[in-house]
Amino acid sequence: MADPTPPTPPTPPPPADPAPPQPPRPPGEWRPVAGRIITLLVILAAVVLILLVWNTVEKHPRTDDATVEANVIGVAPRARGQIIQLYVQDNQAVKAGDVLFEIDPVDYQLALANAQSALATLDQQIAVARSQDEELKFQVKAAAAGLAQAQAELQRATNLVHRLQPLVPQGYATVDDLDKAQTSVAVATASLAAQEQHSNQAKTALSSLATLIAQRPGAVAAVDLAKLNLDYCRVTAPFPGRVINLHISVG
Repeated sequence: MADPTPPTPPTPPPPADPAPPQPPRPPGEWRPVAGRIITLLVILAAVVLILLVWNTVEKHPRTDDATVEANVIGVAPRARGQIIQLYVQDNQAVKAGDVLFEIDPVDYQLALANAQSALATLDQQIAVARSQDEELKFQVKAAAAGLAQAQAELQRATNLVHRLQPLVPQGYATVDDLDKAQTSVAVATASLAAQEQHSNQAKTALSSLATLIAQRPGAVAAVDLAKLNLDYCRVTAPFPGRVINLHISVG
């Protein structure tokens, strides 16, 4: 049988005590924190300053006791003559190819004109020789034919004299016939000498073309050399650098 008495509700826990109030901080408590922050900032600034000073010293070193070494190359002109223009001064920076000074080019200009004139004359002679080449070849052939004919005529006249000489004492030939044969030998000998001279002249004239052509490379080289000497009148910097110990002047 159930108990008619209602159950007793649980007793609620007592309310928690409120947190005790924090005591107020003393007015000087923030100073140690600020001091530590300032110390860190000072250390950081010192590190940055040290890095800046190190970088400056590495890039722009300074000292009161230093020795500087550099490659120094003297520049001398390859052409002789008076200096008419000076384009640099002492301690001036120059780039490769900059003109340093200029030498009087008149003599070298005349030498170049002379070499060019000689080359032009040679080219004209070659052109004339080439235009006469065919004619000279024909003359050589004609001279060879005339030489062969003169040799044959001399041989014929000589043989005739040899045949007449034993016949004259026997009365089969007259002295006049022998004299005529001997005269023919003399004429044939003279004709052969003339033909030989003509043949040699024709061969010489024909070979002149080859001689002139062989001379042309030397004439071209003379022109190139004259141009090179003229270019040497302008002295340029062989590489970038700085002019030091400048001891030249115009004149």
